[in-house]
Amino acid sequence: MYSNWPELDGSVVELFLKGDENAFSTIYHSFAPGLLAYATAICGSPEQAEDIIQDVFVVCWEKRKQIKAEHLNGWFVKVTKNMAVKAFRRNVLITEYIIDDRALPAEEENRLLSEEKAMKIVNALPPERRKIFLLSRIQQKSYREIADELGISVRTVENQISSALKHIRYEVNITELILLISLLTLR
Repeated sequence: MYSNWPELDGSVVELFLKGDENAFSTIYHSFAPGLLAYATAICGSPEQAEDIIQDVFVVCWEKRKQIKAEHLNGWFVKVTKNMAVKAFRRNVLITEYIIDDRALPAEEENRLLSEEKAMKIVNALPPERRKIFLLSRIQQKSYREIADELGISVRTVENQISSALKHIRYEVNITELILLISLLTLR
């Protein structure tokens, strides 16, 4: 793991936490190179790592009021690691699916779910359930983040995701389910 995290003047961090864009820019330019190297080491793709770092800083800006100044370095490492690991897992799933797809008999290939069908299934969900499902699967937000954003309980989020997955499982077979999840996470 990258161990030379920058030491920032406490006033820069405090200004950032209060919403100062110049301080945010200073923090970005201080942390981005190290975080980029860290994310690349985890997910294996420099291009994907760049996207991850952009997402990390978007989340950082949005959640700046919840971050404690003395934990900023750790916050960056944790969020970067979590996003990079999710990306790596998604890459593995897609790679495994592609490898498995090559071995499928022709009649099975014809049954694979198209993107159009995937969106039809997701769009058939009730609006609130669909929104929660997409926040979870496309924006990769945690149940807690979704609950906070929508002003609902974590348990409600869990129930809605569970109901959405039951509906999707009912509509598709396992091969189609893997493709559906892959298609939704690639958007």
